[in-house]
Amino acid sequence: MNFLQLKRITSSFLLGLFISLFFTSCEQPDASFIEEMQQYSDLEDTSLQQKNAGFLRQQERLGGHTIERHVGKSTTYLRNRLNSSSISAASTFYELNQAGQLIVNTINANRSRINNWITNGSSRLTLSYTHRKNVGVVLRRGQNNPNPSRKFRVILQKRSNAPNGYYVLTSYPN
Repeated sequence: MNFLQLKRITSSFLLGLFISLFFTSCEQPDASFIEEMQQYSDLEDTSLQQKNAGFLRQQERLGGHTIERHVGKSTTYLRNRLNSSSISAASTFYELNQAGQLIVNTINANRSRINNWITNGSSRLTLSYTHRKNVGVVLRRGQNNPNPSRKFRVILQKRSNAPNGYYVLTSYPN
């Protein structure tokens, strides 16, 4: 292994470690932190990023729509959603990997509640969470601009052929 390969592996490891530490607490790192950490890595995708994005993509294949409607969307997209439907608000997470980690952390923190719901509950379960930092933005009907939000919901849908008996129908800042 030459010096450049070792440097790349070390940089990727450090970036992954820092991201893991911040996301483990369900907190979105600020933009300056992300930029600073990216200086240490030449790689576009770390294994953590691939895992989070992959988790959400799997949920979309099972019937969910978090990525389709609630990840990385523009203000124009949010306005169009409000204008074309009867929803009271439209929202978006800042980015895919962050959304995936937030959802995974919420599911992990609610394991016993989810297990009880699987055996005794209705077809859907709504989990709510509030962060210390903003996770996305919400545009409410009648507002001109979206507002940052620390709150989000994860809505699980029972499905017998899904892993663990359910999938993420949707998740969104609220």
